[in-house]
Amino acid sequence: MGVAAQITPWNFPFLAAAWKVAPALAAGCTVILKPASYTPLTSLLLGRIALDAGLPRGVLNVVPGPGARLGEHIARHPLIDKIAFTGETRTGASLLKAAADDIKRVSLELGGKSPNIVFADARSRQGRRCRRPRAASAMPGRAARRARGCSSSAGCTTLSSRRSRGKRSD
Repeated sequence: MGVAAQITPWNFPFLAAAWKVAPALAAGCTVILKPASYTPLTSLLLGRIALDAGLPRGVLNVVPGPGARLGEHIARHPLIDKIAFTGETRTGASLLKAAADDIKRVSLELGGKSPNIVFADARSRQGRRCRRPRAASAMPGRAARRARGCSSSAGCTTLSSRRSRGKRSD
């Protein structure tokens, strides 16, 4: 495919970088890794680990810096063939527009706040049925109960809590 630019978010910076970089390298791409400006150190560490492991110089390039300016430059650069971005929806739309001039391959993972699977028959621990079982999140406390539509202080039952009580087996 050629040169793949990977733009990662601030949350879970090392894991997000590894998730993007490994498949691109396995596909034979040269990678430009642009970490979030708040969390560049783990990506720089990943670059050092790659060099220490024997990856040739220039195959994985970590480019920290201000997101808007670098992201725009990456999206418009004629020698970059693919862009993978995880982050805010507005930023992803901007990158997509900028990449359209060269008709680059773009993959976007936008928005989202750690969704969970909530079964249609989900009930709170107090036996109350969830009003909106499809709207779930990993937010703690009252915000999570509101997002799920549960009035119970115990919240709605999710896939993980059902497994922990032994009601589901794989």
